[in-house]
Amino acid sequence: MKKFFAALLALLSGIVIFTPFDLPPVPFFFIDEAIALLIFTKSMGYLGIDLTRFIPFLRTKSGKPLAPQKAADVPPSKTGPTIDV
Repeated sequence: MKKFFAALLALLSGIVIFTPFDLPPVPFFFIDEAIALLIFTKSMGYLGIDLTRFIPFLRTKSGKPLAPQKAADVPPSKTGPTIDV
């Protein structure tokens, strides 16, 4: 069932991204192309197709795709408050 929703989101966001004209204001088409691109890449990634290799700003400098960090992955020195001077 999750793959069905991922495929549906990929299809709808792909329509938003790849249509060369403005779409009528139906309920899904209120998002812009940037959000549609993120939804498209994440849902295609869930379906097993990695599109981040074609989109360089969705990757880190090491070449790995961006992933949420867990609290255990962050060193203790970086968990404190950030002070800008």
